[in-house]
Amino acid sequence: MSFELFEIKKIKETLSELSDRMEKKLTLSAKSLADKRPDLHEIHKLSTQALLYYKLLKSLNFSWTNLFENLEGVLPEGVRLVRVRIRPESSTRLSIEGEALQVQPLTDFLKRLFESKHFSHPRLRQHFLLDP
Repeated sequence: MSFELFEIKKIKETLSELSDRMEKKLTLSAKSLADKRPDLHEIHKLSTQALLYYKLLKSLNFSWTNLFENLEGVLPEGVRLVRVRIRPESSTRLSIEGEALQVQPLTDFLKRLFESKHFSHPRLRQHFLLDP
C-alpha cells in the first residue's frame, strides 16, 4: 500500500513540474505573439497617410483639359467663369464661381449642368444681384 502512495506522490510531482513548464511556455508564447501583433495606432496612422497619398495622386491625374472642354460645352453666352476649384474625393467635387449680367443665362447654365452627363448634382450655393 505504501508503494502505491509513493507512486501517486511521484506522479503528482511530475504533473506539477510539467504544468509549470507548460505555463512558462504559454507565457512566453503569449508575450511573443503580443510583440508580433501590429500596433492599432500605427495602422490607423499609416492608413490615414495612404489615403492622403491616394487623394494627391488622384488630383495629379485629374484632366483640366477635359474639365474645361466639358464646361465650355454647357456654358451659355452671357456667363463668365471667375474661379474653378476641384477637390478630388471618391468623385471629383467642383466649385465654380462666375458672373452673369442677367438671371436667364445663369438659369440656362444650371439647366445645362443638370442635363449634362459630365456633371452630377449641381447646386447654386449663392447668388446676388448687383446694382448697375
